[in-house]
Amino acid sequence: MKSLHSLFAIFAMSLIGLSSCVAAEPKPSAGSAKGSVQPLTAETGPGSVTIRDGQRTLAILRTVSPNIEETRWVSGQGQIAVKSRGNHGPATIELFDCRTGAKLGKVMAYAAADGPAWARDLAEGGSDRSPRKEETPSVGPVPQKIIEDCLVALRKDVGNETGMKVLSAKRGETGFIIDVRVESAEKPWRCFHDGTRCTGTQYQGEG
Repeated sequence: MKSLHSLFAIFAMSLIGLSSCVAAEPKPSAGSAKGSVQPLTAETGPGSVTIRDGQRTLAILRTVSPNIEETRWVSGQGQIAVKSRGNHGPATIELFDCRTGAKLGKVMAYAAADGPAWARDLAEGGSDRSPRKEETPSVGPVPQKIIEDCLVALRKDVGNETGMKVLSAKRGETGFIIDVRVESAEKPWRCFHDGTRCTGTQYQGEG
C-alpha cells in the first residue's frame, strides 16, 4: 500500500513538472505578426502594370507603348520603372509612383545609360539611336531649339499646360539638361536632350 502511495506521488510530481515546462515555452509575439510587411506585386498586361498589396489593387499604370518588356522597383517599392515598346521601334522607360499611379519621368531606352539613375538598369544601345548633329554639348549657351523641344515634350507629359517657365538650361557631359517650373506642380520638371531630340523627362519631387 505504501508503494502505491509513492507511485501516485511520483506521478503527480511528474505532471507538475510537465505543466511548468509547457508554461515556460515562449509564445509567438502578436506584434511581430502585425509588423510583417507584405511586398507589393506588379502584374503586367497590354499597355499596363497593376500594382497590388496582397489582394488590394493600389494603382493601374498606363504605359506609352503596349508591350511591357521589363520592370524595376525603385526606392524600395515606392516607385517602379517600366520599359515598354510598340510592335517596332525604340523602347521607352517610364517612372511611376506605386501608390498614386502618377507618372514621374520618362526617357528613351537608347538614351537611358546617360539619363537618370532609375532608368539606367533598363538602358539599351543599338541602331535606334540617332547620330548627334552639330549641337553636341561643348561650350556656349544652350540652343533655343533644344529648349523649345523640351517644352513641347513636357506639355505632352503634363497635360498640354501653358504655365511653364524655364529655370535653367545647361550642358551635361553627353547632353543637355533643362529644368522647368510647371504651374500645377510643386517641384520642377527636368528634361533631357541629346542634341537631336528630347530623350526623357523627370519630375523632381516625390510625386
